[in-house]
Amino acid sequence: MGALAYELLTGRPPFTGNTQQQVLAAHVTTAPEPVTNHRAAVPQALAGLVMKCLEKKPADRWQSAEEIRAQLETLATPSGGTTPTTAQPAATRPATDLPWKKVAVFAGVVAVLAVAGWFALPRGASVAIDPDLVAVLPFRVTGGSADVGDLREGMVDLMATYFTGEGGTVRSVDPGTVIHQWRQRVDSDSDDLVETEAVQLARDLGAGQLLTGSVVGTESQVVIRGTLSNTQGGEPIQTSVEGPADSLFNLLPQFVGQLLAQSAGLAVEQSQALTTSLPGLRAFLRGQAAYRGGDFVEAVNRFSEALETDSNFALAGVGLISANGWTGSAAGRIAGMARRAAWRSREALGAKDRAIVMAVLGPSGLDPDDGISMLRGRERATQIASDRAEAWYYLGDAYFHDGLLLGMDDGLHRAEEAFRRALGRDSLAAGVIQHLLVAAGYRRDTAQVRRWAALHARAVGNSMVGAPQEWFAGVVLGEDDRRDAALAMLDTGSYDVGDMTGTAFAVPSMVDQTGALDDFLGLLDRRAVGQDAQDGVARERAHLALDRGRPAEASRFMSQVSDGAQVATILAAVFWGGDSAAAAAAAASLVDDPERADGAWFEMASSNSCALALWRLAQDELDGLDRSVDRLQDPDRERNPSWPKTRNQVCADVIEAALAQRTGRADARERIERLDEVLATRPYRGVRWENLFVASLWEQEGEYARAAAAARRHVILWGYVSYYATFLREGGRLAELAGDRARAIEAYSRYLDLRSDPEPSVQAEVEEQ
Repeated sequence: MGALAYELLTGRPPFTGNTQQQVLAAHVTTAPEPVTNHRAAVPQALAGLVMKCLEKKPADRWQSAEEIRAQLETLATPSGGTTPTTAQPAATRPATDLPWKKVAVFAGVVAVLAVAGWFALPRGASVAIDPDLVAVLPFRVTGGSADVGDLREGMVDLMATYFTGEGGTVRSVDPGTVIHQWRQRVDSDSDDLVETEAVQLARDLGAGQLLTGSVVGTESQVVIRGTLSNTQGGEPIQTSVEGPADSLFNLLPQFVGQLLAQSAGLAVEQSQALTTSLPGLRAFLRGQAAYRGGDFVEAVNRFSEALETDSNFALAGVGLISANGWTGSAAGRIAGMARRAAWRSREALGAKDRAIVMAVLGPSGLDPDDGISMLRGRERATQIASDRAEAWYYLGDAYFHDGLLLGMDDGLHRAEEAFRRALGRDSLAAGVIQHLLVAAGYRRDTAQVRRWAALHARAVGNSMVGAPQEWFAGVVLGEDDRRDAALAMLDTGSYDVGDMTGTAFAVPSMVDQTGALDDFLGLLDRRAVGQDAQDGVARERAHLALDRGRPAEASRFMSQVSDGAQVATILAAVFWGGDSAAAAAAAASLVDDPERADGAWFEMASSNSCALALWRLAQDELDGLDRSVDRLQDPDRERNPSWPKTRNQVCADVIEAALAQRTGRADARERIERLDEVLATRPYRGVRWENLFVASLWEQEGEYARAAAAARRHVILWGYVSYYATFLREGGRLAELAGDRARAIEAYSRYLDLRSDPEPSVQAEVEEQ
């Protein structure tokens, strides 16, 4: 109102510039000159009313049309003319005395100027194009009943009810505005605009997208087709749905869903397998956007929302499984629902999506698979869906985390190659870039660290989400200011503690940077809210202390865990140089139960019975260990024999092989051989200490090369690398015994960097290396 009235009274717009951008900038930053500077005859009261409309702060403007009307009524009276100074309506005459003609003339002139101003725009100016705004033109309609015939303009209104902008999707231009502009450009309601005219109409309305389409109906069938075009250029998106004639309005959500999904980057075959629930679809698309942008907690929440809406939504299930792999934040119920939805509904998907479902879940779906089977499934997915970024991402993820565990010396190289292929298909996938960033840091490739850190910041577009990666880059590059700025952001921002650790835990593999990780964990300690978070930080600090050769410090942190840490304390003493006295006390208090793991956590989890059997074996207390083997096998005897071995079964095999070797049984070597073969497949996700144990068994057999190979089998960069110092020490020692000088030097060097400042009780061991 103010801008139009200003131009009416002065003959010029209040904000000017040579380009549209300059005009918009003036709107935001520049106060217009007073009306009376250009036309002194304008009454001060009217000039003040107009200038109040143009105030920068909304609170300083008129707050409603009623207020402006009241002021105009006052100006129109014989005694009017006082300059308005407040937002309160002026006193008015009774309605019967109002000079409506003067008010109507003023309003009419403003309306005329609105039209005149449109056509009087400078030739170089144009309406700002909003890429998330879509102009829906009337659909062509052929055949069918009268209901179908009504969809000529009716589709404009119907699409507006779906294109609402919710969840980051597109929103529709007001239907009345579109139809009005469309009618101005066609000779009759039965005509259609040619493509260039339709695009120009959309652009004139500021729409970055244009939807045109058709409805073809017969007595038995109806087909809806649509083309979503970018008004700035580019490949259009086309889709169609069809069904019985009486299913028209059931088809509309499916039609819209396919358009929204493809515009969000999903492949055609993916969009055709989506839920027909638009709230579920919108939640899914928000989850996809959050996942791609590296906000994995938000992705878990939105995928969960989509599954709550449609429990058979397969792609939402896949998305949740993937996002939850980063955060572990999904509730157990919803995580189970995700797996079931992905597997049960896979047949409704195209071949490429079915392959990706099996890459995520494993070839056996809801049944367990070992690591080798998972890897083979992901390799097959890249053959079937080679054009899909996610297929290459899942393969790279398997190489990245489990390559060494599966005996691959070149796992990291294979991972980077797969991730680069993924990036070639989706150049701003934050999860892919984050893996490449960490891999480059692990290799000390500072040029690549800079490259991936910059690309990651661009991909996430949110400094808080990207702060852990910025911290990591600052650590690797030795840029203390960058590292400290990221820490400060994490320390003051709203951020979930559990979500801050992923990239940070790459640092223990970069053994010279453990001091930086100690600072990071100190931050987590300050930020931890609630017992679960505090327990988690205490456990991670115990991990780091054990790796650094500080068992007493680790024991103090373990004692802070509220639910006890008996199993963890025992395993740390057996395999990680932990406190033996604390372990003995834990063993004495532990309930011998194969189905419990008191106080253990993901990286170190074994059952109570397994931990007790390992402790007794370490103390050379062999009596009764055969009964421990039976106890560990018992809970799993009813399992499908084709499934991979469980933690308890592997633990039983370890105890049996050790007993056979120590008692000189003839089948000892055969048992060790079978155990080694099983471990080389990674029978379950948490394989850790078992490879250290089989390495010691091979050493006793004099098989130093096989022992060294087993000691190299450990997970890399997946949370904290449990027993990492032990893997380095034993790997170096066994490689030396096997005559592999290069590997021995590399392992010893990393071990010494990791334990550069140990406690006195560990100093002699460090000096020996």
